[in-house]
Amino acid sequence: TALNRLESVLKEHLERLQWQDVRPILETHVSTTKLFEALQSPEDFMQKLAGLSAAITRRFAVLDVKRSVELPEGISWDDFESALDGIVSLEKLQAAVQDPTALFNSMVETSTPVSMKWALARLRPHIEADLTERGIPVSWQDLLPMLEEEASLEELEQARVDPQSFLSKLINSSAWATKQLLIKSRSQVEPCLPGGIRWDQMLPILETVRSQTSLEDLEQILAKPDSLMEALASMPVVELDVAIVQLQPCLQPLLPKHLRWGDVVPVLKLFPAAELVDGRDDPQELFKKISYSTRNDISCRWRIVRMRPALESRLLDMNILWEDFLPVVDELVEELVTPLEISRIEDFLIDYLPGCSKPVALRWATVRLRPALEACLWERDLSWEEFKPILEAMDPDEVISWADETSSDQPSGDLVGHKSSQRPRSPRALGMPELQTERFLMMLDEHPVVSGQWLRVQAKTKLEPCVLRQKRVWNDFAHILQTKNHEELRNAITHPDDFVITHPDVFLEGLPHGPSEGRAQKCDHTSR
Repeated sequence: TALNRLESVLKEHLERLQWQDVRPILETHVSTTKLFEALQSPEDFMQKLAGLSAAITRRFAVLDVKRSVELPEGISWDDFESALDGIVSLEKLQAAVQDPTALFNSMVETSTPVSMKWALARLRPHIEADLTERGIPVSWQDLLPMLEEEASLEELEQARVDPQSFLSKLINSSAWATKQLLIKSRSQVEPCLPGGIRWDQMLPILETVRSQTSLEDLEQILAKPDSLMEALASMPVVELDVAIVQLQPCLQPLLPKHLRWGDVVPVLKLFPAAELVDGRDDPQELFKKISYSTRNDISCRWRIVRMRPALESRLLDMNILWEDFLPVVDELVEELVTPLEISRIEDFLIDYLPGCSKPVALRWATVRLRPALEACLWERDLSWEEFKPILEAMDPDEVISWADETSSDQPSGDLVGHKSSQRPRSPRALGMPELQTERFLMMLDEHPVVSGQWLRVQAKTKLEPCVLRQKRVWNDFAHILQTKNHEELRNAITHPDDFVITHPDVFLEGLPHGPSEGRAQKCDHTSR
């Protein structure tokens, strides 16, 4: 409600921004409390919004790029932004506004995920033109998962030169045959689906079946659309997913309006498939079973799902996103929290977590460290996903202690006074506990357990562009860093080009060329 009311209130304060650009930021990163405050003082809110968190600061930097950069012909903003998500450095994003050509050139050699995304963005217009010319009814979105899964970076670059040969090779793959079968079958299957069930809900189920059976078996199942649901429901690999899809039309109307079906699905997956099938005949009885279940795992997850609006608002005040909090919920369910503890969680979830079992407390500590550490990691061109395994390798008590110390110094979601016309040049301007986080990262350099792992992560960030400039694939070199001592790794971080030059035997010789030299890393979407 607050968000809908804000549109008319904020429009005159958006400067060069568009409401469709700002709304996703507000939905994802700003608590309900802050949104209602914005209704009272919209101008002050917009002046301070960019400094609310490091993630919002980065999002505004991306919007600056969107407004200022003219993309090469044929490249869509969505595809470009997907590649841009892999660039964590605010400095690079801000520099792109002044020199977009340098950004385009650097994306070829920034990192394997960014290079892959950029190669796909540049390839898209060529492939779409060839699909149209051949009259093949396949969209780019249909092709994208196949390309991300099967094509190497070198193959994608070569495909721009000869898209016809690349597409012809792709057409002969088993993945293409599956995609064609699903596209061809849709017109016969979709009209036979039970009321309230959509084709896009069925696709993941059918793709799971294909991964476990042959193409011929899937073809036989699709050839009988009238009995499709019964056939799928009899397959153990998808019976639970089928039961949930069939249950949604009759159960969702009974749920409180503030609940999201996507949050309810993990609760339903704790029930046997047969019980969900019976629930279609009496959804009210099933809803009672969910609400008053005596099973601790169901009761715990259901209570947290019901609490999400209030809980998420408090988390956002701590600069913690709901998706980052979900692993903590999973750990609580895994620990089979007792009914007494569940009632305490409902009232004191945030305060209660540090006193839970060690696995839960560790998950919660990791979640709290992210908003404090991520800004400093970005300055090192490191993503949170690259850093998280280091925390997982440390002693849990050490991580929990650092989280407690860092959180005590971190502002609790207060808007930091940065006007939109004077956005922070770096995450350090965000009021983060700079000394604590810097000391933590410096401590890792000499840490008895994870120092080598930490140095290798930093070295990879510096060396990967050098490797890509040599038209090589990083996966072929990952093992090399395992053989280097701490001093050699520090030299690689400080002087990456010199490191490559002084290791010609490793980086420049003896590797196979061409498409068979190995697959590039898959693109990782979640980043941040």
